[in-house]
Amino acid sequence: YYGGVYFDRSRDRVASTASNKSERKRLACDLPKTATNWHKALVHAMAIIRGISDKDLAQIVAINAAEVAQTSPMDQDRLRFLIQQARYSKVATLDAQIAAFLICLDSNAAYQNDNFVWFKDRFSSFLYVDRIVVSATFAGQRIGSELYTDMFAFARQLGLGRVTCEYNIKPPNLASRAFHKQFGFK
Repeated sequence: YYGGVYFDRSRDRVASTASNKSERKRLACDLPKTATNWHKALVHAMAIIRGISDKDLAQIVAINAAEVAQTSPMDQDRLRFLIQQARYSKVATLDAQIAAFLICLDSNAAYQNDNFVWFKDRFSSFLYVDRIVVSATFAGQRIGSELYTDMFAFARQLGLGRVTCEYNIKPPNLASRAFHKQFGFK
């Protein structure tokens, strides 16, 4: 179990920059010093996790577009910018196809994003999940969990004790809520 910080005040819910009809819930998770039992219980789909390369960009943009209701729009220029800012940017592949991707920035990034700035104003050191997107084709195969397991190990290596993120609460993203809850985000 990861201890966390719970943000449940009305000011912690903000309109998404993508749409005035969208609200997001901001979450943080304090990392333990070592892996905990939840890690051992994960059933892995045997994905290959690797860094994002230029040849992946079009497929990543397509995966993001297919799930844009749960995340924000992103073209290749925006993706390149995020990768340049990122401290962690990886894909998970299954059967030579990109199944998911994860992009995270650390608290020192020069990133102008309302949610990132909100966390930066409250925490001195963290790894911010800008987006994790799993292709619908690979949903339910624990690919996102594999990426998060890898990302948590990376954060520990950097000495970062906190990971932050947000997800839509209006319209509700119940899958993301359940996913983050299993890792102790509050």
